[in-house]
Amino acid sequence: MSVQETLAQIVEASGDRLQALIGPAGAGKSTLMSLLIRPGLAGTLGSLTAEFVTAAIFLDVTSTIESVLLELRNQLGARFGAEFVAVQQAVQAELTDRERFSAFEIEIVRPLHRMRKAGSRIRILIDGLDQPEEGCRSSVVAAVATLTTDERLGHVRVIVGVRSGTDVVDHPDIAHARRVHLHPPTAREVLGELAVAEGGIPEGLDRTLHELPDDVRGGWLMPRLITEIDWRADSLDGTDLNALVARRFSTTRERPMHAITAPPVGALLAAVGVGPTAPLRLIHEALHRLGHPVSLPQLRDVVVDLGVLVARGHPGQDIERVGLSHAAFTSPLRQIVCAQWPTALLDAHTALAAAFDTATGPDIDVYAHTAAPRHYLASENSTRALAFLDGADAKRRPIDNRASWANWLMAFQDALPPDHPDLLAARARFARWGFERRPGG
Repeated sequence: MSVQETLAQIVEASGDRLQALIGPAGAGKSTLMSLLIRPGLAGTLGSLTAEFVTAAIFLDVTSTIESVLLELRNQLGARFGAEFVAVQQAVQAELTDRERFSAFEIEIVRPLHRMRKAGSRIRILIDGLDQPEEGCRSSVVAAVATLTTDERLGHVRVIVGVRSGTDVVDHPDIAHARRVHLHPPTAREVLGELAVAEGGIPEGLDRTLHELPDDVRGGWLMPRLITEIDWRADSLDGTDLNALVARRFSTTRERPMHAITAPPVGALLAAVGVGPTAPLRLIHEALHRLGHPVSLPQLRDVVVDLGVLVARGHPGQDIERVGLSHAAFTSPLRQIVCAQWPTALLDAHTALAAAFDTATGPDIDVYAHTAAPRHYLASENSTRALAFLDGADAKRRPIDNRASWANWLMAFQDALPPDHPDLLAARARFARWGFERRPGG
């Protein structure tokens, strides 16, 4: 099925409250999302207009229900202006016991209910539903379920993008979704296009692509990885994914101007994880703490030279964010940096955690809100993670604190032994906020 046909199928399925675009990396999920948001790029499709999508959320490893709520609130406010402000105020005025309801209920669900109009639709795109860490992912999936099953929101439509082969595909909360399965271009199709674009391809590329895992071999990611490698001194024979990533990283590291800086930058990217999430200024500060006081332009040069390995948001701007471009690169890159530097990941997480003390700005605060506890835990500073989350608790209501601790408790359990005092403290926080959900309860 062509992109145009798939797009028409999605747009015309107006009766389905939830649609799930499912496919491996490179299958075109994000491309379809982009065409829905920018219909001018899609050619002629009469029912698809610039107003088709009301809000679009792109999830990454740091996403939480709080970040989703904030993004939705901002986009709905920008789209509907005074109307959305008015319904928010009306919701606040009618509530007599706000402690009983979550922030998502108060700030999103009830306002959307009040905006219900005959014949109108509110459409929300959420790409990368599988991307958030496991604990936080469950809350986001539950929010999708609420938006698409709550009787008050019959006018709301949600389209999600989910990577095939992940637990989210079979999650019971999205079992009611109409599923659109996407397939990446075949290796033969990619090779044909690559031969035209590059004027030739490395010998053995066909065989190498077919030997890669199914979830990473489709699309343009692997061919681009391969064509960015300097093959003058080597061949593709017997090359697996780990070796490809190692050779691509070496292509940058072997440049004299990047030889010293590339390994610590690689360690920091491995610590950040997938998606353009970490502010480049924070990476810059962390790099200094690792003993590499390069300038910000020099750091950006390394990031640019790493090419396909890095995902960049707002490239070249002061608010640039970076991370790994694909989950398949995470394990190979960790192996690379730890081979000669065994404590690379611990040191990287420690440097990032310490950088929060000196790097400032709204972009740093946003990243810290969702990622700081993870870096504190990975740097063996669980006490600091507790203190950070306690500080966040002071700004929220008990019901939202309970939801937050339900997510973070899993991270504490993964990082600490069963009898660790900070794990026991995390469990106590979760129990406490559950007990205090209702005043006087």
